[in-house]
Amino acid sequence: PPVGDERTLVGTVGANTLTGDDRRETLQGLDGNDTLNGMGGADRLEGGSGNDKLNGGDGDDVLVGGAGQDTLTGGAGADRFVLAAGDGANTIADFQDGIDRIDISGYGGAYSAIGQLGANAKVFFADGGYVILTGIQASSLTADDFITAGLPSDPPKSGDWLV
Repeated sequence: PPVGDERTLVGTVGANTLTGDDRRETLQGLDGNDTLNGMGGADRLEGGSGNDKLNGGDGDDVLVGGAGQDTLTGGAGADRFVLAAGDGANTIADFQDGIDRIDISGYGGAYSAIGQLGANAKVFFADGGYVILTGIQASSLTADDFITAGLPSDPPKSGDWLV
């Protein structure tokens, strides 16, 4: 596809499987237990409510699970996992320490505790929600792994830079 070729795929209120390609895409599952596959490109995947599976694939992706028990897999690239109050229990299946980041600005930029659950780190939030980081040691997490505020909700598109 030509450079700058973008599209948005929107599901329904039921369970959806949406699959992108190598373009920059936005995939929105809405309600239901959705599976969103970004494939290549720098994609934005939004699960909505329901127990969703978001798979970014190649590229620097933004994954927003929404309410429910979601599994987020960024794939290759420097991915951003966006969490917010009311999201519930989530799992990040492939967090790459020092490469990926967890955006907790939707929690006011704060978590209440970080613990170890077997081979996985678990980050707790004040509303009772949490995220499990599969295969990550809690002791390896630093402030650099978290975004607490200041970034736009979407990475800038070509031509949208402000100086």
